[in-house]
Amino acid sequence: MQVFTLFEINQYIRQAIGLNFPDEYWVEAEISNSRESRGHLYCELLEIESLNNTVIAQVGAAIWKDQLSKLKKQHATHFSRIFRDGQKVRVRVTIDFHERFGLKLNILDIQAEFTLGLQEKNRQETLLFLAQKGYLEWNKQKILPGFLKDIAIISSPTAAGYQDFISQLTNNNHSYQYNLCLFPAAMQGQKVGIEVAEQIKNITGRGKEFHTIVLIRGGGSKIDLSDFDNRELAIAIAESRIPVLTGIGHDIDLSIADRVAHTHLKTPTAVANFIIDHNQNSEYILSQTYTEIFKFLRQKIEQDQNKIQQLEFKINTYTKDRINREKLSLQTKSMQLYNLLSKALTEAKTKVSSLLHEIQIHDPKTLLDKGYALIEQDEKRIYSVYEMKEEGFSIHLKDGKIKAYPKEIIPNSNKLNPNEE
Repeated sequence: MQVFTLFEINQYIRQAIGLNFPDEYWVEAEISNSRESRGHLYCELLEIESLNNTVIAQVGAAIWKDQLSKLKKQHATHFSRIFRDGQKVRVRVTIDFHERFGLKLNILDIQAEFTLGLQEKNRQETLLFLAQKGYLEWNKQKILPGFLKDIAIISSPTAAGYQDFISQLTNNNHSYQYNLCLFPAAMQGQKVGIEVAEQIKNITGRGKEFHTIVLIRGGGSKIDLSDFDNRELAIAIAESRIPVLTGIGHDIDLSIADRVAHTHLKTPTAVANFIIDHNQNSEYILSQTYTEIFKFLRQKIEQDQNKIQQLEFKINTYTKDRINREKLSLQTKSMQLYNLLSKALTEAKTKVSSLLHEIQIHDPKTLLDKGYALIEQDEKRIYSVYEMKEEGFSIHLKDGKIKAYPKEIIPNSNKLNPNEE
């Protein structure tokens, strides 16, 4: 068996490829590990099986310096957006094999419409998914606090839009003060969706620390907005319990992030003005509410004072009338009582006089003055001869008494002895 050197084998392979693949071909693949070096662009082209997301084919590719400069001019607004890691592209290539460096595809052209069509298709599918799940309205239903003071900012610290936002917000004409906290994230490229979604979750995980989330970046072309059409990013915004304001920086078109946000504005400066105007409006409403409350309370106090005065007048009138009636009633009752007492006193005097007269009549002294005498025996008044004992007794007269003894006791013949009845 003949033995070949490795160089000879690679020469045969190169000749075979040159003979069998002399033309240019359109190839659909996904870009990976793209990088520029000395004016050339190198990358890997992958084919990924969708069912299990595994690489089933891989080859190195390059765009040489002169061709790269030509393509960047030809696709000025799309090249950087289309030719990047993770993007599926359709490229026109020639097949080249080098004895030392192996197989490589030389990229001659890019079909921008293919990639843009895929992006638009993915965008529409994402919008349909979000609409079916109700995500487009979730964050809009969150209520903005009356005053936005504690603000979480998702942006790149080097973005011009971030600096514009900070300057516009802090140098306001109302002396509003804000607590601003930056959560850095990529604002361009494949990492936008992942990093922004992660930062939204970090912010919402800090409880009630922030009143709103602001997602801002500088200006850019329409193609740059597709970085914010990421489905995971849109879901993170929709599910955020904190209202999200976006100022991604495009005057005409809206990204999906704008569609699901609570409020979307054109630029970071517009977001800052929105916050200032929101706080000013809340301050105005609060001032108006205070004025209305003060006015209401003042009217209420005046009404109550009038009621009190009316009640006071009624009470005074009623009290005076009641006192007069009570005085009249008291006078009437006093007169009635006086008459009753006078009558009772007269009757009592008459009765007393009668009693005195009767007493006087029955007074032993009166009887004695009339010549009558009282007989006592053993300090007991004697009313009948049958009560008399045959022993000493006293006879009382008006001017003295006589001690005597009964010589003979003679009862009346027609009177019976009460002791014998």
